[in-house]
Amino acid sequence: MAIYLEDEAFLGTEKKYHLEIVSEGFDMETDDFEVELKRGPNVITLKKNDLVKDVNGDFYVTFDTAELGPGGVTMTVTAYVPDEDFPDGLRTEIDKFKFLKIKSH
Repeated sequence: MAIYLEDEAFLGTEKKYHLEIVSEGFDMETDDFEVELKRGPNVITLKKNDLVKDVNGDFYVTFDTAELGPGGVTMTVTAYVPDEDFPDGLRTEIDKFKFLKIKSH
């Protein structure tokens, strides 16, 4: 569903990552999704409208590593896929993975 990568950055670095969610029946342009970045007790939650969208329609996750602090960061991507087989008309898909290691200076 999401791009898997593990990167490293120094504390205070501002990061930008292209996000592409691929799931049958899901369209990033019209369907809802959210991204959570977590390092220990520190969490950044980004709704679809919080992401940067370029002229090509690509979505980018942007954040300052200082908001999370040093250590391993996980990314959780939640996509709400239209699917009439579910009572609310949506199939919730969740993907979680190691994403970034923030190093102190």
